[in-house]
Amino acid sequence: FKQKTAYEIGVRLVGSEMCIRDRDRSDQLNLPLDNIYDPLYAGCGVDVYVIDTGIDTTHREFASVSGVSRTVSNIWSKYNTVNSNTDDHGHGTHVAGILGGVNVGISPCVNIYGLKALSSTGSGSTSIILAAMQEVLTRHKSAQSKGLKPRTIISMSLTITCTSQCSSNDVNLMINDLAAVGIITVAAAGNYYDDAKNYAPASSSNTITVGATGVDDTLSWYSNYGSNVDILAPGTDIISACSSTASETDCAGQLYVSWSGTSMATPIVSGIMAQLLAVSYTHLRA
Repeated sequence: FKQKTAYEIGVRLVGSEMCIRDRDRSDQLNLPLDNIYDPLYAGCGVDVYVIDTGIDTTHREFASVSGVSRTVSNIWSKYNTVNSNTDDHGHGTHVAGILGGVNVGISPCVNIYGLKALSSTGSGSTSIILAAMQEVLTRHKSAQSKGLKPRTIISMSLTITCTSQCSSNDVNLMINDLAAVGIITVAAAGNYYDDAKNYAPASSSNTITVGATGVDDTLSWYSNYGSNVDILAPGTDIISACSSTASETDCAGQLYVSWSGTSMATPIVSGIMAQLLAVSYTHLRA
């Protein structure tokens, strides 16, 4: 069974050079870019949980597309009422757009669920982040108990400093629990130009840790590095959606904004993982 490609489901993925560069880079091995994003799969049937500042699901990047059946919804928040827009910062909507926006996203058929574990300032406590992770674990195990085979990814564009105690960090320990039931965690390496071993969830052996590259494919000046970084993806000047209630000045009142960081590289990898899961969960876990 071959899923419909992004083109076949009517998604516009070709625009300005800046708008497509990160998508374009993800579907070809070598430079120069061919200015075409032509994935074989679009992530249909895969659930990606974005633990972040929430999502503005009313943004046009998450609009319904003819022939595509998917869910984009906020499901959990520790800061405000769960509704169609829980993102009062902007970061989470930007991340979700890169992951699965219909115009700028890597996998425009993926199910996206927003969990608001970060506040309007973009910060959050470890306990709240753990509670969000537990919510995903509970939902996944509930589906399994009903005989279903959920295909679940957690995308975490956040970092927690843990230095010498990273092996016993509660977030890293929780990721072990997630991995034990088949949940894949993709997380940012961090933006401190430091060894990722000093941060959670980047330092977990069960995390797919993502560093960022620039337009020339070299490591971005801000990206964390080291043996814990599993993969690099475009992270510099990435255009994606803005929340209509964003507090970030350069995003407020705008439909789109260009941001840089391993936070932007992470949903690119989450989107690619969703495409792989859409093909074969068994083969990928093996």
